[in-house]
Amino acid sequence: MNQPPSSLPTHCDVLVLGAGPAGSACAKMLAEAGQQVVLVDAQRFPRDKTCGDGLVPDTHAALRRLGVWESVQALARPSAAARCVAPSGRFIDVPGELAALPRRELDALLCQAAVQAGARMVAPARFEAPLHDGQGRVVGAQLSSADGRHEVRAAWVVLATGAALKPLEASGLCQRRTPTGMAIRGYVRHPGMAQEIPGLRFFWHPTLKEGYGWIFPGPNHTYNIGTGVLKSLDADPVGPAPKPKNLRLMFADFVAADPVAAKLVAEGEMIGDLKGAPLRCDLNGAHWSAPACWPWAMPSAPPMVSAAKA
Repeated sequence: MNQPPSSLPTHCDVLVLGAGPAGSACAKMLAEAGQQVVLVDAQRFPRDKTCGDGLVPDTHAALRRLGVWESVQALARPSAAARCVAPSGRFIDVPGELAALPRRELDALLCQAAVQAGARMVAPARFEAPLHDGQGRVVGAQLSSADGRHEVRAAWVVLATGAALKPLEASGLCQRRTPTGMAIRGYVRHPGMAQEIPGLRFFWHPTLKEGYGWIFPGPNHTYNIGTGVLKSLDADPVGPAPKPKNLRLMFADFVAADPVAAKLVAEGEMIGDLKGAPLRCDLNGAHWSAPACWPWAMPSAPPMVSAAKA
């Protein structure tokens, strides 16, 4: 699936930067439409990705449209409902089409689907900056790898690098440096928690102010457990951003407040370390394209398309 950076072509129809779900979905759809697509990622696949791993109903709809839903379901652990737990311990179960699958497996599956559709996947290669013509229009991208620098010219460049700040800044698309939220998660294996955690679990408590905790049951008796703050970290457009919460302390508060989380962590086997990551949950804070013109105004040089979520 991973072709070496030395195999990068000098030209293609569409260059997709970032092979997460957004980038791989884009590459698959365009390759199926007959476009010559090059998909690039900074890491070799499969690779880990800090995430809650939950697959909510709109995700299932997208996977069906991509034609990969059955492949994902064969690996994921399904859930019939999301349990929303109040500080008192009372809860309500919200039914829905839900599941959980670690991003290492999900992203690899989607990337492989893009390759099977005809896209060329190249990794590891890192986006450095867009290429411009003499009039400042985007005509490709500069990439770097262990064996040097590369230039790929393309009619379209799609930036699908998720919450990473440097690609947004390098492409001139960044409007807000701070993310829309932050989260931390870990994995715990516990074969005996199925009754206490029958589906996706969300937990709110005063000690988790401006955030919440979650436990998502995944394959092989493994649970994704974490806490997050989904509030913009910007105080206002002209003021300084507030100091981010200490997510490790917030995780400890979650485990102390939720008896189910406490039992899972105390009795289960922690797999690896806790990992945190910034979140950009939509396109707010980024320009949608560069330069600031529409493709039909300059059909010979369509713009770079901005930051699809990954």
